[in-house]
Amino acid sequence: MKRKKNRKLFWGIALLVSMVIGVIFADSLQPIRAMEETNTSESEVLNTNDSVGNVYGVAGVIDNQLNAISDKVAELEDIEELNEPSEANESGKEATENAEVELKEPVEEKEVPVAKAANAQTRAAVDVSTWAGLSAALSTATATTEINVVSDLVATSAITNAVTDATINFNGHSVSFGNFSITVPTLTTLRINNFTYTSTGTTIARAVFLGAGNIIFSGTVNSLSGNTGPLANMVGGGLTFDNAVAHVNAAQSSLTTAAAIAMMRSKNLTITNGTQFTSESIYVYNITTAGGIVMIDKQSQVITHAADGRKMMWNFDQQSDVTIKDEGTLLDIEGYNYTEADDGGLFNVTSGTLKSSINVLDGARVKAHARQKTVLQLESAGGTFNVSNNSILEVVSDTDGGYIYGVPIRFRVRGNMEFNVSNNSKMSIVKNGGEAPGIRMSGGGNKVRVTGGSDFTIINAGSGSALSPGASARNQGIYYAGTATEPHEFTVSGDNSNVSITAKYGAALDAGSQNFNITADEGTYFVAKGLGRVARDGIFNGGLVNFKMTSPKYFDFRNDRVGGGYVFDVGTRTSTFNTTNSQLSVWKSGTNLDDNPSNAWNLFDYSLTGTNYATVVSSTDADFTANYLGANAYSRMSANNQTAIVDSIRIPTNADKYIYANVLVPEEKDSKPRPAWKDEVEVRLKITKSDGTEYTRDGLTIGDEQTIYNDPTPSDGFVKIAIPNGDFIETGDTVSVVAAWRGTAAGGQLPSKPEDLIATPQKTLDVTPPTPVPTSLTSGVITNATKQLTEKDLEPNARVQLSINDGTPVEAGTVAADGTWTYNLTKYLDLGDKITIYLTDVTPTFPAEFDPRGLEGTRIDTGNRNPKAETAYHDTTFAKATEFIVVDVLPDDATIEKTVAVEGGATTTQVGDWLIYTLKVKNMKDASLDTVWKDVKIEDVLDANLKFDAENTGITPSDVTFDYDETSRKLTLNIGDLASQEEKTVTFKAKVQRSAVGNTILNSAKAIGYTPREAGTFVPGIVDNPTYQTYEVATTKPIENPGGAVFGTLSLISAPDVINFDIQSVNEKATHVTNPTYSNPLVVEDTRASDRQDPWHITVKLIQELTLLDEQGNPGTDILRDAIRFVYGDKTTTLTNQATPLVGNDYAAPDANGLYTLSEGWKDTATTDGFELYVPAGKVESLGNYQAVLEWNIENTPLPAAANNLPRE
Repeated sequence: MKRKKNRKLFWGIALLVSMVIGVIFADSLQPIRAMEETNTSESEVLNTNDSVGNVYGVAGVIDNQLNAISDKVAELEDIEELNEPSEANESGKEATENAEVELKEPVEEKEVPVAKAANAQTRAAVDVSTWAGLSAALSTATATTEINVVSDLVATSAITNAVTDATINFNGHSVSFGNFSITVPTLTTLRINNFTYTSTGTTIARAVFLGAGNIIFSGTVNSLSGNTGPLANMVGGGLTFDNAVAHVNAAQSSLTTAAAIAMMRSKNLTITNGTQFTSESIYVYNITTAGGIVMIDKQSQVITHAADGRKMMWNFDQQSDVTIKDEGTLLDIEGYNYTEADDGGLFNVTSGTLKSSINVLDGARVKAHARQKTVLQLESAGGTFNVSNNSILEVVSDTDGGYIYGVPIRFRVRGNMEFNVSNNSKMSIVKNGGEAPGIRMSGGGNKVRVTGGSDFTIINAGSGSALSPGASARNQGIYYAGTATEPHEFTVSGDNSNVSITAKYGAALDAGSQNFNITADEGTYFVAKGLGRVARDGIFNGGLVNFKMTSPKYFDFRNDRVGGGYVFDVGTRTSTFNTTNSQLSVWKSGTNLDDNPSNAWNLFDYSLTGTNYATVVSSTDADFTANYLGANAYSRMSANNQTAIVDSIRIPTNADKYIYANVLVPEEKDSKPRPAWKDEVEVRLKITKSDGTEYTRDGLTIGDEQTIYNDPTPSDGFVKIAIPNGDFIETGDTVSVVAAWRGTAAGGQLPSKPEDLIATPQKTLDVTPPTPVPTSLTSGVITNATKQLTEKDLEPNARVQLSINDGTPVEAGTVAADGTWTYNLTKYLDLGDKITIYLTDVTPTFPAEFDPRGLEGTRIDTGNRNPKAETAYHDTTFAKATEFIVVDVLPDDATIEKTVAVEGGATTTQVGDWLIYTLKVKNMKDASLDTVWKDVKIEDVLDANLKFDAENTGITPSDVTFDYDETSRKLTLNIGDLASQEEKTVTFKAKVQRSAVGNTILNSAKAIGYTPREAGTFVPGIVDNPTYQTYEVATTKPIENPGGAVFGTLSLISAPDVINFDIQSVNEKATHVTNPTYSNPLVVEDTRASDRQDPWHITVKLIQELTLLDEQGNPGTDILRDAIRFVYGDKTTTLTNQATPLVGNDYAAPDANGLYTLSEGWKDTATTDGFELYVPAGKVESLGNYQAVLEWNIENTPLPAAANNLPRE
């Protein structure tokens, strides 16, 4: 206790002296006061500091307040925080140091006359090149207003008598201060331009600048490498950086612990007029005098980033008001934190029971990033943190470093502090790891107010494991420490004001057993998300907790524990949850909190009470009263009173029986609206037809996981509306949205506003290809003889393309306006070719926003084309392009068969035979093919050894006509048309000629007829009187006559022309001549086939008896009858006018050539066969030449016995 009393006394003395000094020098500080007064409209906080005198006056009261508080400190301070290591000792030490400084410096300042500032005269400029010259210039009795340094300087002594309002232009020259300083006394303002320095000072008392005056830096301000000295220790004075570019550092003895000295210390600090201030020092700035004002404004940029692993700290050890203001102004702090207690943050304001403030105003931005532990710490009873007028505060802490108080923002020890985020400002707190909360508040009566469309956001990533609330370091979003009874307040008001607290592994808001009130006014957002360790862990945790929700735009309270968890853990039964004019949706524990809700009620009023709000006190919705299960049954409770947005209409096509519109429902502020749930929103669409008539259709949203047509992934939040009567919507119909509402009541309880119906009207596109050409064309089947394709009743103006065997389609004309189409092929098609005919309509290019997915096979640049394969699209199936297989109509497969037979059936052929030729001609094309071989003719060039008798043709059947050319010996048989598989048999005959003997008669034939193809070069289109191609088929090889080589006949090929009995004398005796001479031998040729050699014999008869010839050689009347005889063996036969058989085939043997020489050996009938003359005696009446005429014949019969045979004489 004795130590505490000494401490109070020491403080009392220090503050008393400060108060007196402040009164004495009030006039000398008027320039600073005037600057402050120009900004009094920016914040109420500044109004308490209208003059330095007033500030010191307030400071004079601190001693009494500290004395009163010290005896009751245990009642007011958080027990955990009072026990922080070294906190009390560090506070005491720093207080002692501050007191010592404040006792010493005012003594020196008393020597400076107050009148100097008022009596300042115009002074001439002076150049200095030495330290002594600078000292002299600053201390001369005739003060100079401007000092120009013309060379680098090295300090050789301390300068303690600077002249008021002097300006030093260092012009970029460096100054080596060593261990010396320049003192700027009270009432003195020293202006420093373009200053570069280094110092070896290692204590705050050895700073480059000392004193209680004011220093204004402009131009460049740079500390050289190796500098260890602080820049300024202006206790009770001020530092200003005006349109400066400053980069100042002071090397420190430790990289990881709190520095003993600050780089800058002053009562007031102003950084203004676009100053660029950077530093990597461990300890940047310190205020130790109550009533300090820090102002960073007018687009100034202050960036203090510690080097890797270093601490970064701004300390305000007395009551202070810190303001960062104006659009374009930035304070950016980043570094590590290794200390705890009252200097445990990067930015610390520690004013005990005195009220300090931190203000971010008028578009300014503050970024503060701690690599570990606390970022901003405020220990000030009733202190405020104001972010206002489009300003931004961004706080990030990577980890708490295992320190339970290592939170991003900490309201330390004291209570009744305030966060005020107002007028479209944003405050964001992100904690990336560790168990400490996002914000920690001590004491009671703390307030968070978010107004005027501002945002208050906390995201605590936590430790990765869920922890139960109710104590320090449990992954909370906000933690109210201690057991204070004064309730905390959390208020969000004003349209679009927003609170969002996310604790990924803990409670969103944890007050332990303390009480708090949450108020969300009309048009606001309040989102709280957390994760309990066990089911009973609520994301709101407290004693008496009262909610008042008045028509908020949106609130969402959810516990993401797997299996479900409480939203509220409220221990006091009198807690209330009152909501006015709001929707409510609930998700039962264990359900998917991102799915459609378990139950929902439209706009109504309700009041809940009891432990965890289990009881309905009142409700304007009877269904809610009957079906509300108590908050413990739900893991998510949400109210969304925002109107639905219809943002797009899916572009309809004429393949659609339904139209779709995308419906979104806003939830959290500035987040992407979610798709509407099933049956959540009803939409009315208007369909305007091309003729101007229109109708409307209503439909409810279909929810999530619904696949629309051929989309690859399910779509969410669409309304699906059917076209009446199951019809397709028609091309050119325009769809627009005319109304939408949330809720099921007629007209809706939450009708969308006109600005919500932002979907652009959509005109129905024509995506349907023309009806394919029929499978049977008007021009008939496509064949390999087709030249022209025609069809009717097609879609007018359609483009026609044709592909062969799936090749690239080629243009095939355009359908005429009357629906007819004619196309002349450019060549004949081949059998089996696949011909695909595509029709393409003429439609406009699709708009860029249309998704053509699914039309890859039908859409080309100019329109919609029949697909290659049947294609399902939306509510229809596009018929594929008609395919034709080229049918064979060419009679190009025929046979001709030729056979021959000898008339009568002989198996061999000999001269004189009639050969019967049979020809079979057949069109061999399959009966399924409609081929006709037209005007078929058989052409047969007859062998030269045959003779065709036009009178005896043997042609069958009778309808076959013929032509025969004697010269070419070509016989043409006209047999007519032959259809597929039709056959015709034709016969004719011809006689074997003598010339054929020994030869084989070979005979070929061919059939030739016309095909449907035109002859010559292909001419597209129909040709008048065309000539057609022919097709012919020939016998595979010449056919031989039966039996091979032709045999001859039985022929008498030689007979004596003259049998000369010579001149004989007549006497009384008979005349008997037995040895006549023969002019020719008697020869028979029998070349008949052996199987056809019937017996034969020679006959002879007298045509003229032996008659006397007259002188003219003519026969007379004298006749010697029976005078000519033939001797054959022992028989003699007298010749008569009757055919007398002489000899047969056995008379002589044939030679190798079938020749029988019958007369061989005929010499003298006395001994051989032959002819003789016998005239009995007395029979010759007249002498002369006698002649008889014989006729030789051969008969194909055996030799008969001669009737007139006589014995040989």
